[in-house]
Amino acid sequence: MLMLPARQQNVPLWVPIVVSLIGVAGIVAGGHLVNVWREDRRWRREQHRE
Repeated sequence: MLMLPARQQNVPLWVPIVVSLIGVAGIVAGGHLVNVWREDRRWRREQHRE
């Protein structure tokens, strides 16, 4: 990891909060999409068996 010289940077508080929320939303949405895909696959297998 490249370490840059320490400089005082003023980042508004809302920036890391928004980035964190976007990350959490991505994880939740990704998990939901995986569950939908698995359920669809299971449903197709059951339909194929009938």
